[in-house]
Amino acid sequence: MVDISPVIEKIHHIIQEDIGFRGIRRLFPFSDLKGAVSTLSKCSNVLIGTGFYIPLCKESFSKDDIYYGRAETDGPLGTIQLAYILTKLNINVKIVCEHSTCHPLHDIKLFCKGNPGKIEVHSFPIAQSSDILPSSPADVIETIGTTPLKAEDESMSDISSSYSDYLDKGTHKHFLISFSEYLLKYPFEYDSVISIERVGPSFDGLLYNMRGISISSMSMPFHEAFELAKRLHIPTIAIGDGGNEIGMGNEGICEIVSSDIKYGSQIHCKTLCESLIVCGVSNWGAFSLGMGVYLHKLINAPICGGIDILEEGKFIDSSSKSVGKGTAIRMTNFDNIMEQFRMIPSLSCVLRNIVSHGAIDGVTHRLGALSVDGIEEGKHVKIEELVRKEVENFFFNFYH
Repeated sequence: MVDISPVIEKIHHIIQEDIGFRGIRRLFPFSDLKGAVSTLSKCSNVLIGTGFYIPLCKESFSKDDIYYGRAETDGPLGTIQLAYILTKLNINVKIVCEHSTCHPLHDIKLFCKGNPGKIEVHSFPIAQSSDILPSSPADVIETIGTTPLKAEDESMSDISSSYSDYLDKGTHKHFLISFSEYLLKYPFEYDSVISIERVGPSFDGLLYNMRGISISSMSMPFHEAFELAKRLHIPTIAIGDGGNEIGMGNEGICEIVSSDIKYGSQIHCKTLCESLIVCGVSNWGAFSLGMGVYLHKLINAPICGGIDILEEGKFIDSSSKSVGKGTAIRMTNFDNIMEQFRMIPSLSCVLRNIVSHGAIDGVTHRLGALSVDGIEEGKHVKIEELVRKEVENFFFNFYH
């Protein structure tokens, strides 16, 4: 087995920057990107929860705003990049979110088109606030039906403007039951559960945003999937950047969140996870997790089940590559590897896509802004470039 821990440690250092000055620096030692990469590299069926509900004032609403809110740009962006990598590696991915936060994932099937792994998005209604929610399931579908659609994929070419039609095409599945009911009624057939920027319950049972406002009535209880996974001994991975996300209940974290982060004593999440990734922006953690798995699977292909995602390859004696004497490893030339590597969707591309489908900055709430957590696109691109460069350098040194 080739040791990729040095490059994982470098990537981990890159993403651990308190870019938003939230007071999360003392949480960084609790982060375990290496463990998360090791866990996910062994998986074949993954459940991911993402989407953070952003409440908006009524005056800022258009007819396309569902339940007086939208999804933020942090979470769905990294989820799309991670989902691309995992499905490229023939890992099946199921993503769950609320109806109100599923829109940024509108084109995820297009991003992952042609990859061997399956991709699904299941969206769920939330119905605790009758004063602002549609009164019947039919009304829910009709409200969501105002979302504009694009017919860029052959499988979507006959789609009308009806969102309920779109949900039946295989990209999204629309459930008129709660997420809690879903966990009870459907088999829990995953070998890992991942949370990417998902709010979790505080010790009073409520789910809070970073402003100390409860969004419990508008948020799917994805933490219940973590509780179920724990009982079933299924590994869990959580990514967060503020203290109120799932996974921040691990030992030693709550005290720091309470003392170092604004509203921390109120918002800190009590839900635990096995592998926690704490980073400046959750998107960075999701992307880095995907990069680590990609690197691990390619370098250790025979040991990880003989993945075959590279073209024009050939088998050679790998004894000189320290993966075990007499072991054959599938290798290609460096240029071919980089061609595949550069097909991973860029942050800029995904950011523009999700913003076009209604995602907003969770800090500024500016509609149409190409920013995440109040930070302009350029800084995020710089982090992505640094992470990509570390992986590219490792490939170069390994194959030359």
